[in-house]
Amino acid sequence: MPRSLASSPVSYASTVASEPPMCFPSINT
Repeated sequence: MPRSLASSPVSYASTVASEPPMCFPSINT
């Protein structure tokens, strides 16, 4: 995942919306 998601809540929300919940820990890391 691009680190831009960290500073882009909208992109982050769009990504997690298309990814399974189990990906949350991976994105946070």
